Amino acid sequence: MTLINKYFKHGLLLSLVLGALFTFLGVYNTSSLTYFNRFVFWTATMIVGYLATGLSAPWIFNKLLPGRPVVFPLITLTLFISIPVTLVIAGFDHNYGLDWTGYVWLLQYRYVVVISAILIFGGYYVVKTQGLIPTEKENAAEKFMQRLPNEYRQAQLYAISSQDHYLNVITDMGSTLILMRLSDAMKELETVSGIQTHRSWWVVTSSVTTTKRVSGKLQLELISGDVVPVSRTYDKSVKDALKL
Repeated sequence: MTLINKYFKHGLLLSLVLGALFTFLGVYNTSSLTYFNRFVFWTATMIVGYLATGLSAPWIFNKLLPGRPVVFPLITLTLFISIPVTLVIAGFDHNYGLDWTGYVWLLQYRYVVVISAILIFGGYYVVKTQGLIPTEKENAAEKFMQRLPNEYRQAQLYAISSQDHYLNVITDMGSTLILMRLSDAMKELETVSGIQTHRSWWVVTSSVTTTKRVSGKLQLELISGDVVPVSRTYDKSVKDALKL
């Protein structure tokens, strides 16, 4: 759902643009319809295809076929979203008094698969080359943030510190407590650029604004204003990570 929220406006705009383009070209033998009817037909078809993609892609990539070569989930996605799109086309045809036979259903589905494949594979190429596909680092951070209360899940993570059996999670929207061990959180965030500074602290390196020494001990100040202690055990690794 995060992916849908993030790109909803872009996807809706793309659906309208593609609908207008297909309307202008009169694709799929729709040139006999009025311009308005063609536009309604194609934009409705594109929006249904877009919503089906947004709802099913996370499940196909992350649950059904995780870790498989990308071509397999893309093919599966293409075959799946072609079903609701074919139903939309059938609905419009029925509205114009055309009822399909079994052979026509299969033939139309095959045509939709071809068009869907062009859009899905082309869309994947675009988002990949534009850097819009979440990296492993972004996925790890997002997975961890889903543990937080709803109002913090879209926040930017700065640091975590252990307090008894709880973790204090510091973000750009404030701090909150979750029931989790620091070691487990660090393991989950191992692909994120962060550093352990103390037996009870871990920080995102990009959240550090300034460093200082108090009584010979290094301290880090975060964007949030929080001051993070650095124990002697981690002093060298912290300086190396921050290039001090």
